[in-house]
Amino acid sequence: MRFAQIPVTVDMAAEGVDDDIIQFCRQACKRRPRNFRTLPEGPCAKIKSRFRAALNELRTRFYERIERHELDLTTAVIEMRRISGLTQADFAAHRGVSLRVIQDIECGVGNPTVESLNRIAAIFGLEVAFVRKKRS
Repeated sequence: MRFAQIPVTVDMAAEGVDDDIIQFCRQACKRRPRNFRTLPEGPCAKIKSRFRAALNELRTRFYERIERHELDLTTAVIEMRRISGLTQADFAAHRGVSLRVIQDIECGVGNPTVESLNRIAAIFGLEVAFVRKKRS
């Protein structure tokens, strides 16, 4: 299964998408959409582009936080999964690791292998590496 085939199911409200966009989408689609790829064309095309822009903004902020060394492993994996819009089980299956690996990492008790971490991080073009510690 390729990533492009997996629907993005990020909650629009939780991700900061404007209320007017959500309201418009509800009216146009007669339901609260969670997956912009399944929205009908026509009036929802504007929503798709705004939703994509919101997801791109989340990714941009994620990369900025990575570069500033603000994310620990647990937070980074939670953010990657959240931006992907997948459940723990779906994210684990998509990344080729067990559900237990994802659960343990997100709870802060995991001891994943470097191979598992690289599989998880590859979706965002990241890999495990040594980083110099900040001095207090």
